[in-house]
Amino acid sequence: MERTLSSVYASMGGLDQGMHQQHRDQTGSFYTPFEVASETVLIAAVRRLCFLYCADPDRVRRCLEKPGSDPQPAEQYFEAMLKWYVVDPAGGDGVFAFAWLSLLENLCHVLEKDPQLLKEAAERTHLFDLQPEPVAHFKHMVASYFNLKPGKLGSYTGNVLDTALLFKSSPVSEVLALGGYDLVVGNPPYIGEKNHKDLFDEAKRYPFGAAHYEKNMDFFYYFIHLGMALLKAGGVMGFITTSYFFTADGAAGLRKAMDQNGSFVDLARFEGGSLFKDAAGQSNVIFHYRRGVQEPCRYVEVPAKSKTTDVTERWRQSSSVIWLNRNQIVSRFGNFYFSMHPGEPLAIEELEAACGKTFGEVFQVRQGIVSGYDRAPEVGVFVLTPEEVLSLGIEEALLAPFYKNSQVKRGKVDLEVKYYILYIPREVEDFETRYPNAYRHLSRFRDKLSKRREVANGVRPWYGLQWPRTAALFEGPKIVVPHRALNNAFAYTDQPFYGSADLYYLTPLVGLEEVKPGNTTNRGGLSQEDLLAVSLILITEIYEFWLSVRGKRKGDVLELYATPLRQMPLPPLERRDASYLKLKTLAVDHYRRFGHLCNDDLRAEAGEVVFNWLGLSEAARTTIYDYFETKQAKPIQKRRKHYE
Repeated sequence: MERTLSSVYASMGGLDQGMHQQHRDQTGSFYTPFEVASETVLIAAVRRLCFLYCADPDRVRRCLEKPGSDPQPAEQYFEAMLKWYVVDPAGGDGVFAFAWLSLLENLCHVLEKDPQLLKEAAERTHLFDLQPEPVAHFKHMVASYFNLKPGKLGSYTGNVLDTALLFKSSPVSEVLALGGYDLVVGNPPYIGEKNHKDLFDEAKRYPFGAAHYEKNMDFFYYFIHLGMALLKAGGVMGFITTSYFFTADGAAGLRKAMDQNGSFVDLARFEGGSLFKDAAGQSNVIFHYRRGVQEPCRYVEVPAKSKTTDVTERWRQSSSVIWLNRNQIVSRFGNFYFSMHPGEPLAIEELEAACGKTFGEVFQVRQGIVSGYDRAPEVGVFVLTPEEVLSLGIEEALLAPFYKNSQVKRGKVDLEVKYYILYIPREVEDFETRYPNAYRHLSRFRDKLSKRREVANGVRPWYGLQWPRTAALFEGPKIVVPHRALNNAFAYTDQPFYGSADLYYLTPLVGLEEVKPGNTTNRGGLSQEDLLAVSLILITEIYEFWLSVRGKRKGDVLELYATPLRQMPLPPLERRDASYLKLKTLAVDHYRRFGHLCNDDLRAEAGEVVFNWLGLSEAARTTIYDYFETKQAKPIQKRRKHYE
């Protein structure tokens, strides 16, 4: 077999082969298959050449893949590419650098150019990594192949967030003096801030890390910021990441910076999960971004895994391709959305304009209880089963029924009491003597309870809940929703419904404390019947559409956190017109008869009333119906009748 860079890389083996799962989890390292890296690099090169030569991307790609078919432009592109500076700032075993040099090697061979030309290209291909071993591994392989001294190869070992040092180091300082890198490619580590506080505290020690830090961010966000800083104007960044940063609260600053400093030029979404077999729960994308230029983006949806076709072939062969402009990608809230259906953003805009307000302008959105210690391994602490309550003799005055998020379904709550919570929101006078059994029980865990932040700061007694909220929130009429669901699982209840922070409670902003059992109105003018009507509105397919397209998602799961809930459009409740009164009648009548709103016929009828009420166009309605036909496992029945 002919000796090539790709064969050398394969024969020597990448670092991924010997990596333990524990190391992957701790470092967020999932080394990239060579074929995936090659496709990522090829697209980056194509998009860079398109910018430099005002060329058609399909023609440029054909030239690079089959240079012999059109040698004149292929030679021109090859000569330009030899002079490019290329870097992987999260180098790993150097697979992206190898893929880049392999692309040049193939062009050199087919065009019958002098192989010695590749040596200079190798010196212009740089690798950064925190650990010295991956960098040494890469330099040894490339230097041996090209008969170069390892010192001739550009690299950086150290924390790349220390940009004061990185940007002054060689060869980075020389490249930046020339304008920056032509290509920045890689697969940066995926590490969430949760359980990795020390890593993020270290990052914030550096001015670059502090400037770009956002609460609840992922570590790879730093690498996108770094990529933008390293690129020259018109340069292309090609990264493999998760799609979570499109809508995550902890990526708002990142999205703003990306929108202000350039644009996506190519993005592939991989359906059916992660690109990496050991990266459970990920939803991967590969994006290409150009610095300093606003232009349309080619969006590709890669179908789910096939037993006969590898991921790169599915990527290349996918027929789900569309070009999107900035207005179709960037929402009015600054989130990023990519869709094969360009009518969806227009339908969303029409829906939001018809509503006029957002949910957060009228309703308060609050999380449930944070106890700080729900249960120990063998027994409940604040959250107890009925059997534990009896065996421990916990005083009834301290107990409230406690519900799990799985007990909230679309239109209905399950009121079976499977747990109780020791609801202790504040200091209790003579707690030990008034409630001796509860005191005795909690005393077993006093050391751990005393270490909670609010207790250490003197805000809560050691036996109190960490974040108890207010009893009125749980006791009065409200709409509840789990923080994650496969659909718009909103439900109304006027029964006591205490829950954890994985539940959200929706109540009117004005007169919130007045919403109590037995009251029909509050100072905000919203009655229990209004809350019922709103809960019915929220379970219609219009809102499932909005949350699916404009809200947050992790794969197929809707993330129903505070931000998307507050951003939901809200129809004009104050008008009290005929459509709204009909919705209220539907909701109240059904709830009085059955105690819930969980009924497909009711939901469908309410959906049509909302369509009429908002005056949505036939095009918007069709877009919403089509969305569910193509996206859902069980398509809804189309209703295309003419609306008066």
